[in-house]
Amino acid sequence: MNRPLTAKNNARVLGKYGVTPDEFLMVGNSVRTDMLPVIAFDGRAVHVPCDTIWEHEHVERPPHRAGTVGRLFDLLKSEPTPDEGDQT
Repeated sequence: MNRPLTAKNNARVLGKYGVTPDEFLMVGNSVRTDMLPVIAFDGRAVHVPCDTIWEHEHVERPPHRAGTVGRLFDLLKSEPTPDEGDQT
C-alpha cells in the first residue's frame, strides 16, 4: 500500500473490496502504524513483537481489540466487543 496506514485509508480499501471491519484482521509488528489505525475503524489487530523498533513507534498498546500473536487463534474465533479487556 503506497498510502499511509490511517483509519480513513484502511476503511476506503476495505470498502473497495466489500470487506467489513469485523471481517478484517491486521497482523503487524507496530502498535502505532499497524494496530491503532485498524482499531480506529473497529477492525481487529494482532501485535507480533520484534526485538528492534523505531523510536517513533513506541506507544502504549491499547487495552482492547488488540491481541498478541500468542492469542491469534482465540482472537479469530471471538466476537469483538469494546470491553473485552487486555488480550495478552
